[in-house]
Amino acid sequence: MDGEKPYGLIERQVETEWLLANRQGGFAMGCPDRAPRRKYHGLLTVRTPQYDDPHHVLAEVGEALSIGERVYELGVFHYVDAISPNGHELLQEFKPEPFPVWTYRCGDALVVRRLRMHDYANAVRLEYEISGVPPGSRFSLFPYFTCRNAHDLQSENPSLDGRPLRKGSQVLFRFYNGFPEIFIKAPEGGSFETEGFWNRRVAYFEELARGYGFLEDLFCPGAFHQSLDQRTVLAFEVGLTEEGDPGRFTPPEDEAERSDNFVARLERAADAFLIQPGPHYASAIAGYPWFGEWGRDVFISLDGLTLARGRLDPAARMLATFSSRLRKGLVPNVLSKTPEHSDTNSVDASLWFIRAVQRLEAVAGADRVASFEDTVFDILEAMRSHKHRGIHVRPSGLLYASSMPKPLTWMDAFVDGQAVTPRSPFAVEVNALFYNAIMYGLKVAARRGDQDFDESWRPLAAALKKLFIEAFWLPEGQYLADAHSGFDPDLSFRPNQLIALALPYRMIAKAQGRAILKQVRARLLTPFGLRSLDPDDPRYRPRCEGDVQARDLAYHQGSVWPWLLGPYIDATLNIEGKAAAKREIIRVLEPFRAHLDDACLGQVSEIFDGDPPHAPRGAPAQAWSVAELLRIAALGRELGLDP
Repeated sequence: MDGEKPYGLIERQVETEWLLANRQGGFAMGCPDRAPRRKYHGLLTVRTPQYDDPHHVLAEVGEALSIGERVYELGVFHYVDAISPNGHELLQEFKPEPFPVWTYRCGDALVVRRLRMHDYANAVRLEYEISGVPPGSRFSLFPYFTCRNAHDLQSENPSLDGRPLRKGSQVLFRFYNGFPEIFIKAPEGGSFETEGFWNRRVAYFEELARGYGFLEDLFCPGAFHQSLDQRTVLAFEVGLTEEGDPGRFTPPEDEAERSDNFVARLERAADAFLIQPGPHYASAIAGYPWFGEWGRDVFISLDGLTLARGRLDPAARMLATFSSRLRKGLVPNVLSKTPEHSDTNSVDASLWFIRAVQRLEAVAGADRVASFEDTVFDILEAMRSHKHRGIHVRPSGLLYASSMPKPLTWMDAFVDGQAVTPRSPFAVEVNALFYNAIMYGLKVAARRGDQDFDESWRPLAAALKKLFIEAFWLPEGQYLADAHSGFDPDLSFRPNQLIALALPYRMIAKAQGRAILKQVRARLLTPFGLRSLDPDDPRYRPRCEGDVQARDLAYHQGSVWPWLLGPYIDATLNIEGKAAAKREIIRVLEPFRAHLDDACLGQVSEIFDGDPPHAPRGAPAQAWSVAELLRIAALGRELGLDP
């Protein structure tokens, strides 16, 4: 960021954001100028065992520096027809990494504001360094609370109890019955003035653009005041009292030792998604700010978030977490507190689980995956035995998946009660993953001496391999159909066919693979990933913008997905060899070096528009986007590159 000129407020919608997350899945997020544009922007959003959804707690802490008769207010809020206060005009510099730091010039005084988050408790700390102030100056802090489901908005209401439970250097509140108790730890020697008020009708213009409610009332329970010396350092902490000792904050990263090369920045980005809220529980957040723990995303991301970085223990713990929560033999796609409440409305999450076990074995050896072998068999048997409505294996070997109207694959957009991309009952990548899972199961069975499994599944694998080509290969088009109805193939040209080329066990010949890759490069490949649909298709949507329905209609109908670069590189390596893979690795990684300083700083967006200039869209920080780039970089190192 340019430190030589004051920041100005250019747009009311999001242009650039920052993100800070902890190992609980809690996070802080906002814009450099501190004006919240989303309902998700704030200094503390938490995940706790009592709630499935994240809960937004602390929206902002406003500051007022009083020097003589002059008061400098550092915060900024948008309203429908106003911006107040105008702290952005005092902002000289913003640095997002390794944690957000703001520097303000207030006359001759300088205020440096740092935001840090507790790694294993839902608490944040604001650290202030104030210099150049005369005697008699005062610094005041105004915390603004919401205490709501992160997806909702708060309005002024009589249910909120703004009375402190305890005062002193640590003030306690329970704003709503049933909501966790909140502590505010102020600097020693300061004072708390109980004078609660509502900051009414704060406007989140990004929510307006996305078709949601956008006005919120924020509650401030009072002000904390601190007298200043010429140079004062103070800290202000806010968190949930039930989350353990709030004083144990991870020390700041030594900037002299911190690397800012591309891969190091991706690794810091990856850490934001890895969570471990308990000693025997590990998982990943699919994306910030609105996603949670999604099985499909976790297993696609697992390699890049952990294995590609040499982190074997977290990978095994993540697999164990989901393995212990099977429902009727399948892995949940959306994880909840208990297996009974977890959502298994997918067919591919379980197959990606098997792929992740397969990768862990490839990296760490067979002994490391012994505890997951029964889960692999359970998944395959569950799919074969009709345990789940709409999922079963046909005698031909094809995996049938249709829970209409709900979609069961990763292309899961849903509008007016119908799937936007109905790919049932036979989806190309699902059956490719299924074949790979069977073949891996046969390998495990051979290791265990399980002849019964071999006799039961080997003929099915052979039948599947034969029928897969008959069902999906389109000789005239020289590519794979995206799906098959059982009567006719779906001729849509989509990137899902790449997964059939990317897996260790494949049913596609190299000549067919070369024909597919040639067309993928011509029709789907962009600087930021692969389009989800051929631009020549009449259903193609060049931009993913507008209200909910407009975005869902474009989500898988042209939007570019960075995570698909992983299967693309794997397919290139498998079909065209190492030299071609090295060439493509260099090409696909390069645009993301600049993207790390765009959109969400230090992160990678979920999707991009299908048409140039490929504006970033969707969740501004997405796990599988980051993970697959890290995995590609690790593969590049194996091939002798220096990403």
